[in-house]
Amino acid sequence: SHRDNAQFSRAKWRKRILLPCWIVQVLLLLGMMGLFSYRLSRTSKTWKGQQDQGEDPTVEFVWETANVTFSFISLVIVFVSIARFIAEVLTPVPLLFGNIINLALTSAVLALDIVVYVKYADRKYSLIGLIMDCVLMFFTIIPTFYSVIIYRRLLSYDDYHLPGNVKPYGYASAEEPEETAYRSSWLDAPVPYDPTNPSTTVTRPRSPPAVQPMMERRKSYDHKRDTAFDEYVRRRSS
Repeated sequence: SHRDNAQFSRAKWRKRILLPCWIVQVLLLLGMMGLFSYRLSRTSKTWKGQQDQGEDPTVEFVWETANVTFSFISLVIVFVSIARFIAEVLTPVPLLFGNIINLALTSAVLALDIVVYVKYADRKYSLIGLIMDCVLMFFTIIPTFYSVIIYRRLLSYDDYHLPGNVKPYGYASAEEPEETAYRSSWLDAPVPYDPTNPSTTVTRPRSPPAVQPMMERRKSYDHKRDTAFDEYVRRRSS
């Protein structure tokens, strides 16, 4: 929309901050999805064997499923932010909201990684997951704080009020509702004439009265000196 595009122009996002974070996030999320998808398929194949040995693979199954699912959701959120940036409609609030969701999902996966690392003997995959989660969380916190900074900058811009009736294209004033911001008064439908309604009675402008000549027509110029001022001075001095 015009509003998002205007906010994008005023935000002045820095590619050197956002692009590296997005690249690292995409690579880590794809790596986590691939790694734990392999673990999930392996757990499904050895489920019966582990139960025969008296082991309960439920926790591992939940851990691997959460890693794959949460990584996929975070990846979709990152791709949406990248698409909005390319379309030049990225605003701070959606970016901040998406980063908060990603941080919550990463924190949940990190907690599961810690539980698996402490309680189970197979610590190789849980240790890899811990490292990837910590790196992912770091590169998610950076754009989170950056979006807060941009949001505060836009708020400071909004503190400057435009004089008079001037307002940027695509915006409605505080007194004017947004749906009427793009409509001029000459586009409104005419009000039908109702002779019974005194408020809609058409009043015809009265013709102006004939202007009476205040003075006679001035004589033509004859190069003679006007003595009216001299007579006025003489009357004042007498």
